[in-house]
Amino acid sequence: MALTPRRSGGGQACRDHLEALLAQRTAELERIDEENRQFVSLLSHDLRAPLVSLKGFVDELRLSLEDVETAIRPALPHLTDPARRALAVTLGREAPEALAFVESATARLSQLLGAVVRLARLGHVELHLEEVDMDALAGEVLESLAPRVRECGAAVTLSPLPPAMADRDALEQVLANLLANAVNYLDAARPGQIEVVGEAGPTETLYCIRDNGRGIAEEDRDGVFAPLRRAGHDDVPGERMGLAYVQALVRRHGGRLWFESEVGVGTTFSFALPRLPDAMGRSALREGE
Repeated sequence: MALTPRRSGGGQACRDHLEALLAQRTAELERIDEENRQFVSLLSHDLRAPLVSLKGFVDELRLSLEDVETAIRPALPHLTDPARRALAVTLGREAPEALAFVESATARLSQLLGAVVRLARLGHVELHLEEVDMDALAGEVLESLAPRVRECGAAVTLSPLPPAMADRDALEQVLANLLANAVNYLDAARPGQIEVVGEAGPTETLYCIRDNGRGIAEEDRDGVFAPLRRAGHDDVPGERMGLAYVQALVRRHGGRLWFESEVGVGTTFSFALPRLPDAMGRSALREGE
């Protein structure tokens, strides 16, 4: 008698096994996510407290230094010339410079801590999807950058951009960071040129910001999107988190972010956002009108 394979039962068992594995992995990811949230919360609290204390102690030391200078002034005529010079250097230059360094480092660390916390929390910010007029949004961002663009003498070309189905505030941050980088890393040796273009594809919408700036060297490429990293010379102010923010926000939308660059020629940052079914449907209706 011929035997018939019991495919249905085996197939169901396989599906049950896969579903169990998926549920297990989902639970593990949720647990890791919650642990990360708690870690970031503790990091923010436990590090901010000593930073605030350091700032307070710096202020106290500065006031104490002023009191010392006032108290010692009557004794200066009775000191030898070398002692007076040494005291003047210590109280007038070295001590204030040391306090200023501590104050600056504390402020910088506080700024970086805030940036790391904001980056970690981006994964939990609720996105409000809507059809975003990218022409209007890019125009607003460029208007905010206009003083810097004029200072650099750069020419900016904004081509018609297709709308995006996304969170408007998030896209504003994406465009602001990418356009600010394009302006900040222009090459002073030649007239700056920046171009913003976009194209709607079948399943995703592509946006590109091109510049003819310094470009990114091969050895710097791996760290472009890493937090607290900067490609090339560290001569541009900022917290060095912008591209990490951009990457996190694009990923939250289910999109992609990448770049192409050549030293001395320029860089193009591109990001693609998925076209949701309702957005594609509305586009098709408009095209048929």
